[in-house]
Amino acid sequence: AMTSNTPPLRLGIVYFSNGVEPIHWWAKGSGGAMELGPGLLPMMPHREDMVFIQGLYNQTAAVSTSPHLGRMNVLSGATVSLDPSEIRVGTSMDQILAAQIGNRTAVPSLVLGIEPNELRLEDGLSMIYGSSLSWVSPTKPATKEIYPSRTFDRLVGDGTGRVLDRSILDAVRQESQSLKPKIS
Repeated sequence: AMTSNTPPLRLGIVYFSNGVEPIHWWAKGSGGAMELGPGLLPMMPHREDMVFIQGLYNQTAAVSTSPHLGRMNVLSGATVSLDPSEIRVGTSMDQILAAQIGNRTAVPSLVLGIEPNELRLEDGLSMIYGSSLSWVSPTKPATKEIYPSRTFDRLVGDGTGRVLDRSILDAVRQESQSLKPKIS
């Protein structure tokens, strides 16, 4: 049983769809002796809590006839359906873990992205494969959040009444109201 002062177990996955420059993003060794490349230096204080998995290879993805979307099974390893009438890739490992250990935290899974889902086809397949790395079931992608303020609100509060959520027109209107008694 976890005590109240023990942080919950967490998993973080960072995915770069166009890859990274290898001379900047690397890790060697483990624990306190782990060496990190320049791109990972901000993570240095946490290196004893990190595990880097490298060199994974998925033959099923490599032989897919869809050179791009057929390989979007990074976290499930399942075969991407090449049937345009069926969306199927497999439950991703992050969502399997969230189902197992997610009840220990208020937000069991937080899937973030930087681009909205694309509503088009590529190689005759739905771009939902290219838009979704995390899948809650073989046929349903995890909902990703692309707006940082919504992520903040989900983690820390609902954000009601925050000045940031108001329009500039609200501020100008408020200021103009204070001028009424002074200007005819």
